Amino acid sequence: MEEVNFNNENEYLESMNRLKDKFDQNEELVKQALVDKDKLRKHLITAYGLIRLIDNGFDDEMGGLIGQTSILIEALRGYLSDAIENDVLKINSD
Repeated sequence: MEEVNFNNENEYLESMNRLKDKFDQNEELVKQALVDKDKLRKHLITAYGLIRLIDNGFDDEMGGLIGQTSILIEALRGYLSDAIENDVLKINSD
């Protein structure tokens, strides 16, 4: 590791302040990554739930199944489309 020599206390303090700022930036990035991970997990759980509803619908009688399935598929597609755009690709991020 490279040894760093400081000429005075002021240089040392400035260097430590820059290091602290960099550390704080990294902490914020980690926090945001954890929030993003949690959002994605929620989206996947919701999508899985909708898929389970569709799958369970096929086990029921066929009466009205096509309409219900179509509605659920459209809702799932819209939900996943929004989740992908906003939280994965961050197309509509503020």
